[in-house]
Amino acid sequence: MKNSQVKIAIIDSGLEKDNPNIDYQRISYGWTAFENDFGDKTGHGTNIVKIIQEKFLDAVIVILKVFDNKLRTKDLYIIEAVSYTHLRAHETLRHL
Repeated sequence: MKNSQVKIAIIDSGLEKDNPNIDYQRISYGWTAFENDFGDKTGHGTNIVKIIQEKFLDAVIVILKVFDNKLRTKDLYIIEAVSYTHLRAHETLRHL
C-alpha cells in the first residue's frame, strides 16, 4: 500500500468475508466494537463498500464496524471509530 493511495474509512456494519463483488486486496481492517469481528450480518456495510469500490478504483477501504446485526450501536462506538480514523490520518501525514 502506497502512502499516496486514497484511503476511505467506512464506519458501518462491517464487511462480508466472501463476497465476489468485493476486491479484498483493497480492504484494510481498522477498528471494531465487537471483539475483532468485522463480519457483516446485515449486508449494509458490504453494499456501501461495493459502491465505493466501483467509483474509486484505486482507493483502499478501511473497515470500522460499529453496528450490530440489528444495526444498533452506541455513541461511544461512533466516537471510538472516528477517533481511530483521526489518529491514523495524522500518522499517515507524518510519514509523507
